[in-house]
Amino acid sequence: MDNELYAIQKKLRDLGHDPGPIDGVWGAETRRAIAAHLGITAAAGGRKPGSEAVDAPWLELARQQIGVKETPGAGSSSDIVGYFKAAVGHTYADSVPWCAAFAGAMLEETGYKGTGSLMARSYLDWGTPLNKPRRGAVVVFKRGAPPSGHVAFVDEYTSSVVKCIGGNQSDAVTLASFSRASVLGYRWPSEAAA
Repeated sequence: MDNELYAIQKKLRDLGHDPGPIDGVWGAETRRAIAAHLGITAAAGGRKPGSEAVDAPWLELARQQIGVKETPGAGSSSDIVGYFKAAVGHTYADSVPWCAAFAGAMLEETGYKGTGSLMARSYLDWGTPLNKPRRGAVVVFKRGAPPSGHVAFVDEYTSSVVKCIGGNQSDAVTLASFSRASVLGYRWPSEAAA
């Protein structure tokens, strides 16, 4: 149990944000409570349309996760285990490929429905297709032979490179650059989950 996180959970509850069980475990309910406290939910009041917090709240939440990394050896990062739980409803070790779990968790925790799959390419049939990159767009890349792939969120782009925030990029949540030649597709959520 993480004593610091235990104190954070208690404070969130005192502030009126339900972090789930006060157990010192970093899970989906705790991340949702933090996002709500920071005003980055899908219905973020007081934010101007056109701002990242309104247009792509999942990207803002993803940015806050930069630096989360796999636990070496037999252990697993509680953050990454939480991404699996939020995205697909089950927990897995951080040795299981987790880019789609990260993407799904960021979407779910900001009020949008992910694919519910751990397959990166599942996002090719999700949401609305985009003809070009857009900040916050879900982007699917080639990685190995199908059905393998990688999924992340567009942060910046040029004519040849897409810079993305994603999970399982060098075993961590990072900002990384990928060639636009490896892009399979860009997608945008159809609508917030009811």
